[in-house]
Amino acid sequence: MLKLDEHGYSPTTLYHILYTTAEVKSHGKAAKLLDVLDDVSISGRHVNRLAEEIGLEMAAWRDREVEDFVHHRRQPPAASAPQVAVIGMDGGRVPPC
Repeated sequence: MLKLDEHGYSPTTLYHILYTTAEVKSHGKAAKLLDVLDDVSISGRHVNRLAEEIGLEMAAWRDREVEDFVHHRRQPPAASAPQVAVIGMDGGRVPPC
């Protein structure tokens, strides 16, 4: 399964697009690098749209997480903590200092 999103890119390709544009600070240069290094044919304008869209999604996610933390809306633990813990020792000794 390729796990393609609504843009038609795999998660790895989308990561490469976003990482490249963040590093070179130019959407046009990012598009050229992606064409050369990843064989991804994409325009600078499309790189810009993706970066803006994903950036807004990430900012919204961050803001939700902060709001949840501030207002004590945390997810309950998925599994209960074990009642007993066991520690195995190999018999080694540490000499006294």
